[in-house]
Amino acid sequence: DVEKVENAYLTLHSLPSFDLTDHGFATNDVDLTPRQDLAASGPAIEPTAALGKEVAVRYGCIACHATGDPSIPAPPPAAGGAKTAVGPPWIGLWNSPRAFSDGSEIKNVDAAYLRESILDPQTKVVAGFDPVMPTFQGRLKDKQITGIIEYLKTLSEH
Repeated sequence: DVEKVENAYLTLHSLPSFDLTDHGFATNDVDLTPRQDLAASGPAIEPTAALGKEVAVRYGCIACHATGDPSIPAPPPAAGGAKTAVGPPWIGLWNSPRAFSDGSEIKNVDAAYLRESILDPQTKVVAGFDPVMPTFQGRLKDKQITGIIEYLKTLSEH
């Protein structure tokens, strides 16, 4: 079944000839040497709570997860008038116990659990919620994930 395919891999055995001069380039020479001026440009990005908040807003995390942050609107209730949002709330999440739909649980939410939940959200689905969160594997950089974790640490119960 096509619905069950998770990955597809292709191997190129040959490439067609391609003349760059036919497309407006002066020569067919291509320099694949990494540019030093781009590789080290700008200051290093530190994974702070402020970065995590920005990432959570930019990537739409806040559309499903309530933060309790007064500067961020709360997500709408789930369909059918349910009292909870689509995803579990982030308010007071850090170091709190968590029960999962398979009956397992953890005593304290920590960085390892949060990172796993961002990269492979179907591994541990929170009890009472559907497994609908997409993976952010390959979409978020490590520092962005660390930033989100730092942001989550700041969200206490209100």
